[in-house]
This record gives sequence, C-alpha cells and structure tokens, in this order.
Amino acid sequence: MATTALSVGRQELSVRANLTTPEAATFSTTTNITTNNSVISTELPGAGYTTDDYFGPDGSWWIIITGTANASVVRRVTDYAQSTGTLTVGGAALAAETGSVTFELHKVHPTLLRRALNDASRDVYPAIFRRVIDETLWTSSAVRRYLLPSPWATGGVVDVSRRLRQIWLFRSPTAQSYGDNILKNGGFASWTSSSVAADWTATDLTLAREQATTSPRNYAVLTDSDSAKCTALASTAGRLLQSISTPSTHDGLNFAFSVWVYCTTASRVFARITVNSTDTDSANHGGTGWERLTVVAEGSVALTTLEFSVRVSSAAAAIIFYVDEGLATAGAYRPPSGEEAVLRGWRLEEQVAASPSLPAGMYLVLDERPPDRYQMRLVGTDYLTQFTATETSTVEIGTPQVEILYAYALRRLARAFQSEDAATWDRVGQQADQAVADAVARHKMALPPYLGLPYDLGR
Repeated sequence: MATTALSVGRQELSVRANLTTPEAATFSTTTNITTNNSVISTELPGAGYTTDDYFGPDGSWWIIITGTANASVVRRVTDYAQSTGTLTVGGAALAAETGSVTFELHKVHPTLLRRALNDASRDVYPAIFRRVIDETLWTSSAVRRYLLPSPWATGGVVDVSRRLRQIWLFRSPTAQSYGDNILKNGGFASWTSSSVAADWTATDLTLAREQATTSPRNYAVLTDSDSAKCTALASTAGRLLQSISTPSTHDGLNFAFSVWVYCTTASRVFARITVNSTDTDSANHGGTGWERLTVVAEGSVALTTLEFSVRVSSAAAAIIFYVDEGLATAGAYRPPSGEEAVLRGWRLEEQVAASPSLPAGMYLVLDERPPDRYQMRLVGTDYLTQFTATETSTVEIGTPQVEILYAYALRRLARAFQSEDAATWDRVGQQADQAVADAVARHKMALPPYLGLPYDLGR
C-alpha cells in the first residue's frame, strides 16, 4: 500500500504555497548543535543565501529540526549570519546533538502545515479514502441484529451507511477437508483423553475437549464435532502449540497459519508462527466471539524449528477461550479464504440510548436470517488517517492520489491567511480551486461498489 509521510507532505504543501525555500531543500547541520540557540549549516551560503537578513531579523521564518535530541523542535528564526551559515533561533537553548541533523525552513509554523493537511483529509472524502475491512463479526442463524465494531460503531446513520459498502459471508475450509494443511489434527477431532488433544501441546493452559451438541446448539464448537477449550491461568502466559516434526521438509518456503478462536476478552489471544528462533504474531483477538486469526511468516533456507501456536498473554484475570479449525500451509502467501457470498438486504440502525436488551451503538440489521456460524467481512471506506506530530507518521495514499490532498490543503491555507494578505492569498485560493478540480478529475479513487439494500439511496 502506498503511503506518504508527514516529512514529505509538509514540504510538498509548503512548496505549493510558496512558504519554503525556493529549492525546497532539507538542509544538514555542518557543526553539531550544542546547548545554545545556534543552528549552523554552510549549505545555506552554499545555496546562495548570502544576505545576512534573508532569514531574519524580522522573524518571518520558522525552523523545524529533525534531530535526535531535538526531534521535531520548532523555533522562530531571529537572525542569520551568512559568513558562517549560522541561524539564530528564539526560545530556550537547544539540546546538544552528537552528530549532524537535518532541518527545514518555512514561512509559517510547521504545525499549521500539518493542520492544513489533516483538515484536508476530511475535505477530500470520498475522492480519496482509506479502505476499511473488518472480519470480527460472525453469524448466528437466530440473530438478525448485530452491533457494529469500529469504525462503523458511531456516527449518524447517513454518514455511516455511506461508508459501509459491502458485506460478504465466508468460512474457510475445514482443517480436515483442506488437503494442503500441514497441521495434524487441525480440527481437534482426535483426543487421547478428555484433556489431551492429539498432536497438540498445552503449556500453562488447562485443556479440555469441547463436543458439539444440537439441542441446544453448542456455539463453542465452530464446525464438525469438537473444539479445544482452553483455560488460561491468572498472571500466566500460556500456549497451545503444534511443532512440525520434520521442519527441513519445508526448507525455503514461506508459511501461512489461520485458526478460529472464540473469546470474549479483547487483546489477550493471538496466533504465532515460529521459524527457527523468530516469532511472528497475528493481530490480537478482538473479544467479539468467533474470529479467525491469521499470520504469515518468511521461511528459512535451513529449518530447524517450525511451530504453530495459539498464545494468551499474561494478565491478572484467568480467561477461557475455544480453538477450532487450525490450518497451516507451506509456500502460500495467505491462508485459504474459502467460499464467499455477498450479503444483500441489510440496513443500519442507530441505538442512541441503551435499553435493557440493546446497548447503544450502530446496528447492522438483516432482512433475513443468515446461515449459521459464518464470518462477515465488512468492506467500507473512511477518512484518511491524520498525521501526528511524529515525522514518520503517514497517510494511506501516495503518488498520484496525494496530489488531491495537497490541493485541498492549499485551499485551507488560502482561507486561513486571506485576512493577512488578501491579494496574495486570493490568488493562491484561485490556484487551489483549479488544482482541486484538476487533481480530482485525474486521480480520484473508485469507491467499492455498493452491495447493500436492493434500492438506491443516492449513493
């Protein structure tokens, strides 16, 4: 996925607004910064800045330092000495640096540039957006109303319904039916006793066989006849692990591992692949019931250890979770996804105040009962992630779509400074309006097709 970092976006916007040095350079210090108010770079006179008052003393320039001890420090420039390339900055003394660092110069405070970019990230929607995919909901044939997870959990109905575009139902192949599964007993169908699952080892977990029932239905078993019930001890990390006995069989291959876990506690359970001494973890379980945890890992030319495990982190409280349908493949880039079908006939309803039977929040309401125990894949769009003050923070777009963000941010700047220099910023505003029209026409993103209600709601 293409991204753009704040350090790049700030400079690009400043160039378009004529608020930085003409060459839009990032300069380097040629004398290490020490505990005073001087930033020295002979690159400045070398670039032609030969007038002592080019960067001062009127205080119209700001410096942002991308150092170690002075990371993202912003100061007003109060003077410039061409003979030595010395910038004098206001405020308290800078921290000492042990090596050369870089800096930029802007005619407005860099924070204003970041705010313009962040404000524009809302203006640009839906011409550009970040795609959002959530797979934490699973179906029960008796349930037609589901509380939505973030980012669709809050907001007005119109706004949220515009962003949620598609819902798919899927269930990955069962461990027994998938012929390329390198795990043994991935579906937990074989037990040597009521507390020992064949081919699996439980460490600091209490393991028990969970068996399917039909009257009433046992939702702690995902498919087939059995799952593994795991009780994690308080203040103890545990794992349910299968080690491949002949790892060298898979030398040089990559690995994918998926496993279904039922848990109602968030952020404690995750899947792991261990290749030799390197661990690769999945995202944490969200605590919403049945969720499929997936993880991929690079292999090694010479494999001595290959393990697949479900792990639980240490916390004060003991928890119970259920594990079913573990599936590992060698050579594949992703775990198999199984059959998928689009779900139609749904709508969204907001429960503003909690009732005895319904928590407040946004609900997905189905017209008909769904098939039992399928995972939902919610596909939608949302605003771009906003930049933080960290130089390496990013938004989820790159060239050429980022040109739309710059055009809208330039429009924001023109409006913000119009009262200070009406003639100049009126002209910049007109240029920004034209840039917005051109960039959107050329580079806007295509929204995922709307596959919801069978009638059009102006989407």
